[in-house]
Amino acid sequence: MTMQGGRATTLVERRHADVRLAVATAARDLFVENHSTSVTVEAIAQRAGVSERTFYRHFPTKADIVMPLLERSMERLVRALAGSAGTSTGVVDALADALTEELATDLEDRRELLELLIRTPEYRLRWESVDDCVVSAVADWLADRSVHPGDDFTRRTTAILILTASRAAYTEWILGRPDTGVDELRGLHIRALEAIAGGWRGHCRH
Repeated sequence: MTMQGGRATTLVERRHADVRLAVATAARDLFVENHSTSVTVEAIAQRAGVSERTFYRHFPTKADIVMPLLERSMERLVRALAGSAGTSTGVVDALADALTEELATDLEDRRELLELLIRTPEYRLRWESVDDCVVSAVADWLADRSVHPGDDFTRRTTAILILTASRAAYTEWILGRPDTGVDELRGLHIRALEAIAGGWRGHCRH
C-alpha cells in the first residue's frame, strides 16, 4: 500500500489507474494519427495491448476514454498553480501562465487532440466538465492571494468562472485562430480573465 493524493492507495488501484491511462494514451495517439475520433474500440484495445472486455471494464462508453487525459491535465494545472503560489506575479498573469503552461511542449499534437475533442459533441461534453477537486484547488489558490477573503462561496464561484473563461479561451484559440501559437492563447486567457477580474481588484495580494 502506498500514499497518493493524501490517502492510502492499494496496488490494485494503482494498476487500475495505470491501465486506464495506457488505454487513454493509445486512443489519443490513434486519434491524432487518424485526424479523427472515429477509431474503433477494437483498434484502441489492440494498440493498448488489452482486450475489448478490459476496455469496457474501465470505460463505460468510448467517449469516457479521454477522462484520464483530462484528469492528468487538471493535475498539471493544480501543480502549476502550486508552483506560482510564492511568486509576486499578479493574479491574472499567474493564472494565464498556469492555464497555458502544458501547451508549451508537444504543441502540434496537443492542439490537434483538443480540436478533435472540441469538435465532437460527446468528447466536448467531457472536456467541459468541471471537477470539484480542481474548483477547490483554484479556490484555495485564490484564498492564498487574498481574493474574496472570508467569502468561500464567492471565491468558489470565481474559481468556476476562471475555469469557464479558460475553456472559452481555448475554444477561440482552437476554432477561431488556428494558425496562432501559445502566446496568442495566453493573450486570450488574459482577456477572458480580465473580463471577470473586477470582483477581486483592490482586494487581492499581488
